[in-house]
Amino acid sequence: MGEKIICGENIERELLQLFPEEILSALLNGGYSEKELRSFYGDNIFRWLHSRLKKDPMDFSDIPKSLRQFLSNEFTIFQFNEAHSFLSKDGSEKVRLMCLDRHEIETVYLPYRKWRSVCVSSQIGCKWGCSFCYTGKMGFKRNLTASEIVEQVYWFVRKYGTITHVVYMGMGEPLDNYEQVLRSIKLLNHPEGQRIGMRKITISTVGIIPSIERLLSERIQVNLAISLHNPIPEEREYQIPAERVYPLKKLLPLLRKYYQITRRQITFEYVVLPGINDTNRHARALVKILRGWDCKVNLIPYNVVGISSKERKKYKSACSHFMAKLYHLGISKVTVRSSRGWDIAGGCGQLALMSHG
Repeated sequence: MGEKIICGENIERELLQLFPEEILSALLNGGYSEKELRSFYGDNIFRWLHSRLKKDPMDFSDIPKSLRQFLSNEFTIFQFNEAHSFLSKDGSEKVRLMCLDRHEIETVYLPYRKWRSVCVSSQIGCKWGCSFCYTGKMGFKRNLTASEIVEQVYWFVRKYGTITHVVYMGMGEPLDNYEQVLRSIKLLNHPEGQRIGMRKITISTVGIIPSIERLLSERIQVNLAISLHNPIPEEREYQIPAERVYPLKKLLPLLRKYYQITRRQITFEYVVLPGINDTNRHARALVKILRGWDCKVNLIPYNVVGISSKERKKYKSACSHFMAKLYHLGISKVTVRSSRGWDIAGGCGQLALMSHG
């Protein structure tokens, strides 16, 4: 194939990022004969890429050989250079993937009952530096392209078959990479591709207000999860530095509006830090800001890399005790996340290209 396009530059030459109508436009702009082009070629090529997951245009048997050769010569189809796999005792799998520019990312396959979920990364590193998140300690390198995001899902489709859910909870802040994240969601949802339902896709964010406003204008039915972690603003800013830029006093009214318009229940994620954000005072503050609207609280045991199963029990226990406090105060929609893959540093907040696992 032609010269590789590093990191998705020149999007019109990187086929995996394009929708069927964009593929047709790219072919015309790339010099393919308008006389020979048929409108269904865009759909056909898209299906080979996103449904059948083929990488070599010469395999695209339902388009003319001359067009297959043209695609091989003039366009690229993104794929990762290398992969290293880590298997968890609970059946989860973390894969470390190398991008074309030698940067690495991590993505996690999370099977649970009938669900087959993939936790995807949206950035290399993250700029927000949340106190309990190992990815934040990496700093920010760059955004991922839509190709790099969807290919994380396709990696596991090839190995395990149908993926039922996708969560944007891996490395990075998804709503800091809005354009490429939204493009990847629409690619994954496309009827000629994997057809992953919008309601089975979740975006987790620290609360990037301008991007949530844009997401609201899209009127798509994805799930929204907010990294809350502390209901007291002056404390939250030490755990979630984004609080200084996008404070709860502005974020919460927007989220209420988001729920009222979309009718999609919002989840508030809460990493329980024993003695720091799980006191009676925090429970009362949490109840105060969430009372009166339909939302869910998802408590997350603090994932410390390298601890034993015995040590981990105290973090699970802290979640159970805090949940009991919230129940007592009237919040009934509370769950404790089953943090899978923690033994391979594949749990919430653990993705940071470490040697563990």
